[in-house]
Amino acid sequence: VLALAANGDPGKHPAAIKRLRKNFVHFDVIYFGHATDEKTAESLRAAGVDLLVSMPVEVEDFFVRGARLLALRRIKSKVGIIGRSRALNEMLETVIQVAPTEVSVLIAGESGSGKELTAKAIHQFSRRRNKVFDVVNCGALAEGVLESELFGHERGSFTGAVSRRRGLFERADGGTLFLDEVGEMSLAMQVKLLRVIETGEFLRVGGVERI
Repeated sequence: VLALAANGDPGKHPAAIKRLRKNFVHFDVIYFGHATDEKTAESLRAAGVDLLVSMPVEVEDFFVRGARLLALRRIKSKVGIIGRSRALNEMLETVIQVAPTEVSVLIAGESGSGKELTAKAIHQFSRRRNKVFDVVNCGALAEGVLESELFGHERGSFTGAVSRRRGLFERADGGTLFLDEVGEMSLAMQVKLLRVIETGEFLRVGGVERI
């Protein structure tokens, strides 16, 4: 962490911080300064300040926000997320909120924006961290193959099914299952997936026993 105590005209500080950022790219920057207007505060954040602290310091507020900054840094380090934009930090704060829960999470974003890393972050900071983290690309598998991959199948349920097979939902029980490209599923498969999410139950392909 790089802590900066600033005096003088705060309007001149963003340019100096940008220059510091070139040499201290991997540091979290905490800026201690007297109260500034919102425009200057935005300029400081845009220059690379991670935590803006007004003087005199409110100790309790500082420790709360400092703990938040350390939590974000820990997540990034743990799963290899690189970046320090406000949007990224807000997303990671959401990760911190949902990770301890048992809710299903929808992660939306363009290709290459880090959806799988986000899923890993949720897993790493959940109570399921010591269990399996499994991934399936729903857009890369044909409908019949995907159904068997997710739910498993019973022996004899189709040609080539020579034995019972447990699906990803069973194998990832107690851990985290990341379903990538869910929008590429057929509508029929999306209905079956919705049913599993709503009820927590499913049937293996060719099976009659609810799991």
